[in-house]
Amino acid sequence: MDERLILENYLALPGDSVKLFLDLQSGQKVFVGPDYARYELQDRIAALLFRNKKEAGIGIHFREGEEVFTDPAIKEAFIKSQNSFGEKLELVQIDIPAMLHQMAIRLDEDDFLRDLESLILFYRNQLDKSVLSYLQSKAIASYYLPTIGQLHTLARYASDSEREGAMIEESLAQLNLGQDLPPAENVLELYYSILSLKAKLRKVPLLTLLSQETHGLTKDYLLAKTIYQHISKRTAPVERLKEAFQGIGSAKIRDQISPYIARISKGAPIEDFQFFDTNGKEVTLADFKGKTVLVNTYFTGCSASISFYNRILSQIEASQSAYKNLILLSISSDQQEEIWKQGLESGLYNSPNWIRLHTEGQGYSHPFFRDFLFSTAPRPFLIDGKGRLIAAMEIYQYPENLFKLLSESLN
Repeated sequence: MDERLILENYLALPGDSVKLFLDLQSGQKVFVGPDYARYELQDRIAALLFRNKKEAGIGIHFREGEEVFTDPAIKEAFIKSQNSFGEKLELVQIDIPAMLHQMAIRLDEDDFLRDLESLILFYRNQLDKSVLSYLQSKAIASYYLPTIGQLHTLARYASDSEREGAMIEESLAQLNLGQDLPPAENVLELYYSILSLKAKLRKVPLLTLLSQETHGLTKDYLLAKTIYQHISKRTAPVERLKEAFQGIGSAKIRDQISPYIARISKGAPIEDFQFFDTNGKEVTLADFKGKTVLVNTYFTGCSASISFYNRILSQIEASQSAYKNLILLSISSDQQEEIWKQGLESGLYNSPNWIRLHTEGQGYSHPFFRDFLFSTAPRPFLIDGKGRLIAAMEIYQYPENLFKLLSESLN
């Protein structure tokens, strides 16, 4: 056993002194040393979580009357696979009231919270109260996260039903989550998942709900997380993100998130970048001084990128002759040059009318992608002739904004 690797999976504090052994007769881990109790407790919590984990296969969900297999050949292949290899996939008919009832029974029958409380009480004289509270909150979050994920699934099917939406929110309110859990990482993930579910059910913006239902450091963390998500997905107006940013009280968190908001603000200077074209020539932003530059990022195999090119970018490309000062830049995040070239040959993502660039193996680790939080595709944005940002937000989801901004910039 790699003792150090195992110990690094636990909450560790500076100066900890602990050794790990394996009892070969019982198969149990044995922690020895002045700080053994904290590691022993965490190991027992992990075992408790594992014991209460509900093993579930992959489910194909469908509503009553909905055709699961539109292609008879796919249905035949599915049945054949199930007969040959066992039921690896389960067909699950959505019945929200019945599924919520079963979920409530399962949670009521679980002994997890009671067993966790007993563990915490057992160690109350051996560990600091704040450490016990922190470990307990992490365990509670780990226990409930899968359940919140199941409620998210049900909410997708209840999107058109106010009655079913209200039932899901009522079930959410009945969960025994405790109050003001210390903000461990997975606790914040739990809060984020709960609030995003509420926002979906109530059809209100998540940022609005966060401002109303959270407070203190938890509010700051969740606002920052949501702003970060919106920047990464390019799904909210910059002004709305700036407004949410003002609600963050922690100076440290504000300092961490403010550079990203600055980068996506209109008029922000774009730091010069270096990529390589199909001839291996280095291409920089400075090469296009005085031109409006439309940049689109993609990766080979991305169906969304194919659709975006067919629906939107090809239209702009067809009108390029009317836009004398427009440069079309297509940047691939493919790490392998061979894959990138296969994508170019397919013609699915761009055409020779674009200046087609790649990262020479860096992919999303390229500084340009990191600076703009690019981790998926497509991600279009516009740069003016002075190397300043015109727009990076809400032009993929709302292509009408892209056409409008192009027209304004070029005219």
